[in-house]
Amino acid sequence: MGENNPRARKSADLTASDPLPKADPPSSKAPVPSRTAPEALAASSAPDPDEVEPKPQTRKTVQRGRRKSVPAKKQVDSASISGSLSNSGSASMSGGWVSASLSGQIKANGEVDEEAMARQALARKERIERAEAKERRKHRRRIARRVILGVVLFLAAVFAALLVAFGIFRWQTYDDAADIQGTWVHEGTTMPITITEDEIVLTDEVSYKYVLDPEAKTILFRFGNMEGGGRYRFSLDRQELAITDGEFDQWASFFDDALWTAESLFNQYVLAQETPLVTPDERTSVFHRE
Repeated sequence: MGENNPRARKSADLTASDPLPKADPPSSKAPVPSRTAPEALAASSAPDPDEVEPKPQTRKTVQRGRRKSVPAKKQVDSASISGSLSNSGSASMSGGWVSASLSGQIKANGEVDEEAMARQALARKERIERAEAKERRKHRRRIARRVILGVVLFLAAVFAALLVAFGIFRWQTYDDAADIQGTWVHEGTTMPITITEDEIVLTDEVSYKYVLDPEAKTILFRFGNMEGGGRYRFSLDRQELAITDGEFDQWASFFDDALWTAESLFNQYVLAQETPLVTPDERTSVFHRE
């Protein structure tokens, strides 16, 4: 019905001969402003950011005196590797220490062996006690050495002081040359003898010369062409005199007289008894004042 209508057929022919222009679809982008010639040239020469492959970030490191670019990815990988190695090493070390410390303390079923722990604690306590006992022994030995050294030094000082005192008593207290002069009586007889400054007078016809050495405590006799000698010793009160024939060393006489003096002082002031001047023998003559 419509095909036979002349109006409809005319409208269709007009539409086919002169079609209407199609409208552009609306754009979501904002209008682009017009560019100048230099800007357009720079824009045409710039690469498309979608087509350029992104470059990895890099940092500059110094290795062996020269600068070198290292990719950031490699740095991360090396850091992660070193961290993993460090963590694994520390974990393995700590694990080994724990396993070593717990060795012998864990049963097969995983329970802690309290008896083994008690034995280890007891062994540790015994080691500590042994170390403390050893240190105490060392301390006691050090104290003992110091005490012994102190006693030895004290005795040496006392002995030295006694020797000095005896030296003063022996050489500075009395005058032997004056004390030997006088009239003496030989022990066991009633015959007196007279000792002068330089002679020993036995009788009016018999006398001989003598020389006294107060330092060495010796005496030298001369009778004509004959000579003899010996050492002499006074008693503590200077009332007795002993002369022993022979040759004697000065220091031997010194120590002999020192021992006799110490014994005499002890017996006199402690035991209240006298000490013989010498041991009687055929070489010794003992005199006492008349």
